[in-house]
Amino acid sequence: MYTESNEELKRFLLQSQAATSFQIAIQGKRDKYLADLASGAGGDYRYLLRMFDENSRRRIQSVGLVRRTAKLTSLVDGWNECTMDINQGRKGHYLYLCWKYIAV
Repeated sequence: MYTESNEELKRFLLQSQAATSFQIAIQGKRDKYLADLASGAGGDYRYLLRMFDENSRRRIQSVGLVRRTAKLTSLVDGWNECTMDINQGRKGHYLYLCWKYIAV
């Protein structure tokens, strides 16, 4: 856990290439440069892509997985953004990676 002051954390995040968002890529073809999130499960390949926008004045501070029995139609309390359903095209629960931002 980061123990420095909030201002020091913001300065560190601004200078680093901390993620500014995430995307989920679901495709039928394997990408040898990425790790399949659903390795061994069969079906399409699922990849998590870390995005970085050097012009953004916010960085991701924390992330979490959100599992639902119904499709997510609005943001979950406390989260700023979420990916598309990681389990898209599969039976069972809906699964999202959600995150919170910190302004830098």
